Amino acid sequence: GTPTGGPFGKNALVYHDELVTTQIGQIQTQFDGPGHIGVNTTKGPMFYNGVISWDAYERGAGNQVVGMGPLGVEHVGELGFVCRLVVLDAVAYRKSQGKLSAAAEMLPIPKQPGDIGIVTADDVQAMVKAQGLKEIGSGDCVALHTGQGNTWGATRYKSMNSEQRAAARAIFAEGEPGFGISACRYLASRDIALTMGDTSANDAQPGNEEMGYAVLGTAKALAYGVTPVPAVTMGIITGCVGGVIRDVLAGRPSILMRPELYVTAAALSSALCAAGMMIDAPRGLVWTLAGAAGFALRASAI
Repeated sequence: GTPTGGPFGKNALVYHDELVTTQIGQIQTQFDGPGHIGVNTTKGPMFYNGVISWDAYERGAGNQVVGMGPLGVEHVGELGFVCRLVVLDAVAYRKSQGKLSAAAEMLPIPKQPGDIGIVTADDVQAMVKAQGLKEIGSGDCVALHTGQGNTWGATRYKSMNSEQRAAARAIFAEGEPGFGISACRYLASRDIALTMGDTSANDAQPGNEEMGYAVLGTAKALAYGVTPVPAVTMGIITGCVGGVIRDVLAGRPSILMRPELYVTAAALSSALCAAGMMIDAPRGLVWTLAGAAGFALRASAI
């Protein structure tokens, strides 16, 4: 079935992979086709240029999916990309800020919001200005240098001993610096053609810019096609169950039975999240406002 992977993370990322007799995977310099990475939405799995894969598939006998249709990488091979290449040097930029040592070769792998391994929209615009480049515009191809490629570059890897290779693989598996969600939104707003980088995915992970409160359960449920009311209920459950477990283990009356604004705060966040997603408002804005509203209501009760 398709997609072949996901959904993962708060944005419900999904993807299609190249399948022969095994998975090709991230083993070398490669080009990801337009049908490789997408996100689950209320309209279906959305891929490059907003194309819904369910509507785009090439189908054969018995309506079986036999190709990616306009999302197929073969079209890229036929037409190619003609664009201005904008190379952003995030390592040099962080050094110029005094946030990275002069001897460092790569940005650190981000673990939480605010880490310097996350390249934000403000960072992108500051690098463009610092490098004396014209503002990023429609049709541009944007490359990000984070330095992580230095840990697994072919020339260096061949000269490593077994312990050094194990350490390089561990770094690769730990995560990667890259674009934060605000940078991704900014680049999308500039209508760029594609991104490139020296990491496996170009986006910062496992840490990124946004957090949520009683919101993710609702968003995940909606991404799986659950209707709004059950989705809100699932959001409330995911937002409250931790406190219930805490009370059970502590041997005290459940917070659900005490006169506190606890479930109500989770319900507010979940309802706002569902409402925002149902009208296709920007997810980052929806999650931020929904989480902040629930947090504020809960904080006012403490």
